[in-house]
Amino acid sequence: MSLFVGRWSLLSIVPRVWVDGDHLHARTSFAVRALSLFSYAMTLHVDRRARYVFIERRTLWLRRQGRAIPFKQIDHIDYRFSSFTTEWNASGRPTDRLESFSVALVLKGEEEPVRLFRFRGEGSVSTGGLGVLAGDAIVDLEGAQEEASQRFVSLLQEFIGVGLGKPMPRLRDASGQVWACRACARPAPPRPGRCLYCGGQVAPSGDAASGPSS
Repeated sequence: MSLFVGRWSLLSIVPRVWVDGDHLHARTSFAVRALSLFSYAMTLHVDRRARYVFIERRTLWLRRQGRAIPFKQIDHIDYRFSSFTTEWNASGRPTDRLESFSVALVLKGEEEPVRLFRFRGEGSVSTGGLGVLAGDAIVDLEGAQEEASQRFVSLLQEFIGVGLGKPMPRLRDASGQVWACRACARPAPPRPGRCLYCGGQVAPSGDAASGPSS
């Protein structure tokens, strides 16, 4: 960007995401389906009551692959960002880029994550007043892919009850006590506070060892 940034959702290609009570749904965007001549589509259904994630992929128009994943098998959510420059100004500095945010589920005991959706769109690069003098536009438009991906990840965390990245190890304090959230029982740093996942109270869980360890 130069001096101002404008956000326009039409500059993004993101899946459709909606909530219906205890059910979270997502589907491949119409643009992606159209570009594949409607030969590819993916749907996601997270059932909070049944505690299952249902995924269905359709490829080559008729070939369908389905998978049901229980919540207890999900270790954490993988959320990644990548980009590449598409424009440079007269001084060789990047002035525009395309962005991609990918979301996947990492399962316990499995190395390969279950890939869900990508959120793609036009990004912006800060060049400031000097960038304008070098020929960059005063107003730079960007898509809403970042906000859309963050909302989707937040909903996954809320419905499934897992966090981003690998779960925190079970650390012990000086007396050998393991600390955890009283609400969701996830391991937590050995100090008073709130759970990073659900906001519950963190306290010693009563699991003590003969000596401090990590």
